[in-house]
Amino acid sequence: MKSFIEEHLSSIVFGVIVLLIAGYFGWRFISKHQREKFEAIQAQQKTSTLAERYNAVTDWQSRFDEDGIKIGKGHRAVYTMDIEGALMPKDGRPVLIVGYVFDVTKIGDSYHLGIKAFGYPDVNFLLECQSKHAELVLAQPTDEGGSFAVVASVVSISRPGFETDALIEDTDNDVYAEVIVEPGDQYVLQGTCLDISYVGYYE
Repeated sequence: MKSFIEEHLSSIVFGVIVLLIAGYFGWRFISKHQREKFEAIQAQQKTSTLAERYNAVTDWQSRFDEDGIKIGKGHRAVYTMDIEGALMPKDGRPVLIVGYVFDVTKIGDSYHLGIKAFGYPDVNFLLECQSKHAELVLAQPTDEGGSFAVVASVVSISRPGFETDALIEDTDNDVYAEVIVEPGDQYVLQGTCLDISYVGYYE
């Protein structure tokens, strides 16, 4: 007469395998989460150190969110004057930007970085930089995280006058393209990169 273990051996083995697989993927998930959390903490420390070194403004985005400028319990539209007040402080301090680099250019002996800031408002920075700053960007991976902290001195602000969008409609197989022209909602800021640090994964 077979014992209980002998009769249910295949089920027991299958159950153990399922538990091992579930444990493995659970460990992978927890490990990835912990790694990202650790990297986010490191990124925060790097940005804080960089800001302290240059006494940079870090709270320039505090008045903005996806709905515009916070006014009491409501909002209003964001104007160029608001961006100027946030990113060109009267005391002349530089600002800390956290975002990703979308372009690196060289014109003659001059290097420039194109940086898209995370969060609101929607701002792009075109910053003149030193060759060592451009080389640092080119040497970093951007497939996981790819974030940079930048200390910049902003000297000018512009806002594209208009942006266009195309609306395609198909009415009884007659295709109509309507071009919509609207005020631009992105800001372009020019200035100088004082320093830059690769921070990787950033929350």
